[in-house]
Amino acid sequence: MEQNEFVSLVEGLEAYAREHPAAYKFRVGMLAALGYVMLLGTVLVVLLLIGVCLFFGAVNFVVIKFLIIPIGFAAVILRSMWVKFPKPEGHRLAQADAPRLFEVIQRIRIATKGPKVHKVLLTGDFNASIVQRPRLGILGWQENYLMVGLPMLNALSPDEMRAIIAHEFGHLSGQHGTFSAWIYRVQQTWVQVLHNMQQNQRYGTELFERFFNWYSPYFSAYSFVLNRATELEADRYSVILAGRQNAARALINSELKQRALDAEHWPEFFYGADTRPDPPEKIFSVML
Repeated sequence: MEQNEFVSLVEGLEAYAREHPAAYKFRVGMLAALGYVMLLGTVLVVLLLIGVCLFFGAVNFVVIKFLIIPIGFAAVILRSMWVKFPKPEGHRLAQADAPRLFEVIQRIRIATKGPKVHKVLLTGDFNASIVQRPRLGILGWQENYLMVGLPMLNALSPDEMRAIIAHEFGHLSGQHGTFSAWIYRVQQTWVQVLHNMQQNQRYGTELFERFFNWYSPYFSAYSFVLNRATELEADRYSVILAGRQNAARALINSELKQRALDAEHWPEFFYGADTRPDPPEKIFSVML
């Protein structure tokens, strides 16, 4: 699909999603399910082939040699469908470490009817996000992490941080957060399937690549519109729970201060590697 065709498809889907939100979401779900049908259908065909051979007792050296390829093919698919999501890294905060932060988190979680946060991690990034890690791969059972960057905590006011955290919880409000997480797992599954097949050089890889080359642009367009809609919904929660002015200031300040770090602080830090023998001390104190 060419770029102009993709843009045209996205524009049409945005109009359709506004007019028929439930029907659009159903289409996204069906398109995601099609990816799993293709994968699981292939595995079932291989199992059926094995069953037929066993049922008719047609098991000999030639048949076993013939079945090695489809069995290996099915094994790669099944292994690929168990998408691995590594645990996020950061310093885990206890409630005693930051009681005001935990109080804000709890109030926002209740207001957005969001899921429980299992771990709050402090990071060195100028960012804040909620990461859902499915402990059972495609089957779900989410473990929720709130990632909060120390630079952002120091750069923004408490009201602005409330707006940022409310935005992140807005992604998980109601059931659309679970649905979006499932869509993301479908995308990751296909990436892993193709990667594993290419590494193992299995026969049939070309067939899956042809299907994916057709499937991927449509699925990307549908999920792009879905992702944009969830971003707007998250912004709405940010405004409701923190106020319009605080939400606006959070967006502006986070953008400008991130630019300052990227354009001034970090270039000067890395430039020092060319001019000084030892790394500077208290780099985060200098940043703050």
